[in-house]
Amino acid sequence: MQRIETTVGNTSTPTTANDVIAGTCNDPRLVKLSLEKIQGIHPAIVLLEQELDIPPLKLPSKYAASLDKELISMLARKPPIVFRNKRLWCIGNVRAFKLAKSILPPDKPIGCIELFDLTEEQIKTDYLTEFLFDPAVFGIHASDLKIVAEAARKAINTKLWTLSNSPIEDYLSNLYCIDKRNLKQ
Repeated sequence: MQRIETTVGNTSTPTTANDVIAGTCNDPRLVKLSLEKIQGIHPAIVLLEQELDIPPLKLPSKYAASLDKELISMLARKPPIVFRNKRLWCIGNVRAFKLAKSILPPDKPIGCIELFDLTEEQIKTDYLTEFLFDPAVFGIHASDLKIVAEAARKAINTKLWTLSNSPIEDYLSNLYCIDKRNLKQ
């Protein structure tokens, strides 16, 4: 198997030809990585989740065994986004990554989108956008609506996210097509 040297900043990371599916060094590229190569969720995202009181993803254990095939299919459509600094960190499609990490074996290779040259502020902004808007695109359970609304309120109050003149309840009720009374604590 041919080895390819990719250089990021001052580091050089050997990658096999099978790992690199497309792209150049500084462009986003699709790579195949085992879950164990990804260190975890980027520390900036972990701190943001704590600051906004975003609860951890919970999966009832009785469903875990039956989700393998569905999860692999979902990961193919929505691969985790990883950021290569000196280590690999998950920075996008975080819930999919958390689910994969909790269900799949650590040596299981999955497709990932690899990004370079991002600031912590960009990583936090992208994660917040993902957290607030993915449920509108991919669906959300009714019990999660209040969590999303509360995280949005905190993000606005801490100036992490800005919103035009409408109240958060009006904005989110239009986005999710629900009664805004379902968003109040």
